[in-house]
Amino acid sequence: MARQVDFQGTSTDTAEAQPASAREARRTTKKTKQEYKDQALRLRAQRTSLPIYSARSAIIQSVQQNPTVVIVGETGSGKTTQIPQYLVESGFTEYGRTAIAVTQPRRVAATSIAKRVAEE
Repeated sequence: MARQVDFQGTSTDTAEAQPASAREARRTTKKTKQEYKDQALRLRAQRTSLPIYSARSAIIQSVQQNPTVVIVGETGSGKTTQIPQYLVESGFTEYGRTAIAVTQPRRVAATSIAKRVAEE
């Protein structure tokens, strides 16, 4: 199947002379930046609404003062996704020397949790 392109009347203006893909890429990039901002605001609102958020300072203090801390909470309270972030944000990691790890009994759970933490 042949494709016919009509070049008559084509503008020489630089904005018009750019391939459609370049113009579209810029529009998409701008849209993506706004989407990231919107997503960040949504995630922040979700993080602060989790039950564990109100215990953040107590958790950090307990980890600072004790070698082992056991945290018990309901499913969906934010234990798995938020506590590692609280520890990183509070300076408990040192690049190349310390790490924070979260284990899960199933690969699917581990993968979905890792994805969620990465998004946040």
